[in-house]
Amino acid sequence: MFIQFRRRAISTAVLTATAVVSLAASAFAQPATTPARPATPAAGAGGSVPNPLNTPAAATPAAAPATTPTAPTGGAPGAADSTADPKTNLTEWLIGGAVADANSPQYKDVTDAIEKFRTGDLKGAREQLSAMRKTDSRIPPSEILIARLFALAQQLNPARMELERAVVAEPKDPEPYLLFAEVAIQDKRVTDAESLLNKAKTLVDAYSENPKRKSNFDIRVNAGLAAVAEARAQWDSALQYLQNWVKLDPKNASAHLRLARTQFQLHKVEDALKEANAATAADSNSVNPYIFMAQLYEEASQHADAKKSIGFAVQGKPQDLNVHLMAAKWALATNEMKEAQAYVDAAMKIDPKSVDAKIAGGSIARMRGDLATAERLLQDAVMAAPANLDASNQLALVLVDTNDKPKQNRAAEIAQVNMRATTQGNQFSPEAFTTAAWVAYRLGNIADAEKIMNQVLQTQRISQDGVYYLARILVDRKETDKAIAILEQAIANPAPFAQRAASAELLSKLKADKPAEKPAADAKK
Repeated sequence: MFIQFRRRAISTAVLTATAVVSLAASAFAQPATTPARPATPAAGAGGSVPNPLNTPAAATPAAAPATTPTAPTGGAPGAADSTADPKTNLTEWLIGGAVADANSPQYKDVTDAIEKFRTGDLKGAREQLSAMRKTDSRIPPSEILIARLFALAQQLNPARMELERAVVAEPKDPEPYLLFAEVAIQDKRVTDAESLLNKAKTLVDAYSENPKRKSNFDIRVNAGLAAVAEARAQWDSALQYLQNWVKLDPKNASAHLRLARTQFQLHKVEDALKEANAATAADSNSVNPYIFMAQLYEEASQHADAKKSIGFAVQGKPQDLNVHLMAAKWALATNEMKEAQAYVDAAMKIDPKSVDAKIAGGSIARMRGDLATAERLLQDAVMAAPANLDASNQLALVLVDTNDKPKQNRAAEIAQVNMRATTQGNQFSPEAFTTAAWVAYRLGNIADAEKIMNQVLQTQRISQDGVYYLARILVDRKETDKAIAILEQAIANPAPFAQRAASAELLSKLKADKPAEKPAADAKK
């Protein structure tokens, strides 16, 4: 879970330093029991922007067929049977929630079945897993294991087909219903999820085949029903399910944080802080409690309280790099630019080599229009972490806005590399494509810029900077009214963004140059 600061109903600018709450690997590669929320634009968006280009858009890159399982991109509490990392221990990830000794030699056949799945021998994998279940009933049904492998390989349709087979072959097993419910929550089909979870709960209550799996199922039912209640803002119901979850799994930081959020919604602020502290006690990598409380205050439009909470976080951990980076993230997101710079400066003193601090510093410099400082910091970040997409993406934006042709050409190279890197499998980065569109535009490749921007618009996730780039394209197409409309939307959002001054200047010019509309009476003459 990425901690994101925002005022109520206002998306904020994309920032670099993030606190990640550890979640268990999800069978369907996306958060499944995170509370469903209404769809919102990407962080930094001025709002949902329809496609004003009105041209056929290139298809968003689809998942490529794969036989090799790859790591999921997200996770959800209870969605997987084990917290093992599938990139490093796939056998443990697959059956660790059902057996205590998944890495012992007796489960070598499971490892062999996974290898057969990798090489496309689905029949052999199924037969081997089925044989294992016959000798050890603790092993989940083969259809469920195959479904999870398909899901991990981002092949969701075959995964769903396997789960349908499991419903028929193993009608008393709750897991297919739980997995379907978790996907429904992810897809914001809340009523479907509730029905599936209620069916699953009936099966879980009667299930006795494997105590370890049953415990996992109990957790997932409560986490799922809590998500349903949270999505409906039924906080009293959510409280009950989340308290059940915490009792069942007291070391799960995500459970404590979701309980803290629910208690905050019920105006139980002290209880919320207590649970945020419990999350840190359960997992030292969990977000700082006061940083988390600041997020809750900001979402509730209580900016003064959020600011105090950030102060408590920094005072309590004056030498904690992540706390200062998160404080800078809050300050940037809420337009507290002076504080943002102070927190970044402090972070750089704590760790002069911190890539995240350099990226944050580069972001602030770019927003101030100090391209030289932004280039220096972002170049250092890219040199230290060449694979860091945020660093290279921002560097490309800085370089293309110089009047130096070699630097602009380098920006084009970076943008192309980032686009290729984010179109593998099911990945797609609106940020990387937005940058590529702007780079193409700045270099005079207008047709390419339009084509790339269309792909971004299909995602309905465009940053405020992206809105400015889109407006420039629309102006060139003589579609002034559309450009004015989207610029007004971007500027109305108080969150800071690098092209805010340029957006305001362009909007003012477009309005000044627009011919005055004639009165209706004159139009009839």
